Amino acid sequence: NPMGIEAPSLSWKLYSTGRGAVQSAYEIQVASSLKAARSGKADIWSSGKISSDKQFGINIPVALSSGATYWWRVRVWDGDGRKSAWTTPSCFTMGLDDSSWSAEWITVDWNKAVRMPYLRKEISLGKGIAKAVAYVSGIGASDLFVNGEYADYTRVLDPAQTDYDHFAL
Repeated sequence: NPMGIEAPSLSWKLYSTGRGAVQSAYEIQVASSLKAARSGKADIWSSGKISSDKQFGINIPVALSSGATYWWRVRVWDGDGRKSAWTTPSCFTMGLDDSSWSAEWITVDWNKAVRMPYLRKEISLGKGIAKAVAYVSGIGASDLFVNGEYADYTRVLDPAQTDYDHFAL
């Protein structure tokens, strides 16, 4: 369920207990909510049945909204024309495009700073917030905390090694 992607590329893996299983067709549905995906209401896009053994790198040919989350599922037909059940829906969240956000660097007066300054920004969210997404970009290593706890223990000292002359992850 990736977040912050530019263009989704959908893929799946066949599982079969038999030998020589092949895929002869697939159908993908994309919905704007988990409820819609589970009920088969592909309100964003439906591929219809596509005769193909392709299982990797399927692109969605419709415009998707900046920052939106989409739910998708797939079913396949085997070599004998039998269709599978739908997969459990998965999701992806689009990244922000250039017109969807504005931000300012959190910085320091480098004439007065120590060699490795500690920069910190605190924000307060109103009550009743069900979901919040933080888009964090840093030149150097950064950690994101929410209420004094790591937001994600798998993302410590992000971003990875970066060529800062060209971009900031």
